[in-house]
Amino acid sequence: SHIKAMLAKLSADGMAPASVDMIRTILHSALKAAMQADLLARNPVDATRAPKIDRPEVVPPDVSQIADVLALAKAQEHPLFAALHLAAYSGARRGEILALDWEHVNLDKGTIAIARSLGRARQGLVFDPPKTRNGRRTIDLDSRTVEVLRAHQGRQLLEKMQA
Repeated sequence: SHIKAMLAKLSADGMAPASVDMIRTILHSALKAAMQADLLARNPVDATRAPKIDRPEVVPPDVSQIADVLALAKAQEHPLFAALHLAAYSGARRGEILALDWEHVNLDKGTIAIARSLGRARQGLVFDPPKTRNGRRTIDLDSRTVEVLRAHQGRQLLEKMQA
């Protein structure tokens, strides 16, 4: 079909598989709308296959590398030390950590409530709810993380008072 040929040419011309797949997805959506408007009997994109997208293997840092980063951030009093520590010890995602505010942190109970995530959109940074029901959750914190967050909260309050 013409669509298969077009997708094959895009790939042969060096377009990244993810870009070819995006074009295929957009075309599929457009032709689906044409079907719903009774302009087409079937969607010819259904006869094509999405290109195989090779995703690079993610190699997470080992424990000693994480400890080195945290030690350096602490020694330099880096403003993101608490966020880095929380990422290392809570399992929360970057966007979830960046979306936290103090109303989602209960230091007395030693928990954080994941209720939203910070992400990018055309208009800039936006807060979004978790993508799944299981994404909205409460995470228990270890005592060291609670100490780190208490110290961070204290620094924030001090900075606010000095401003």
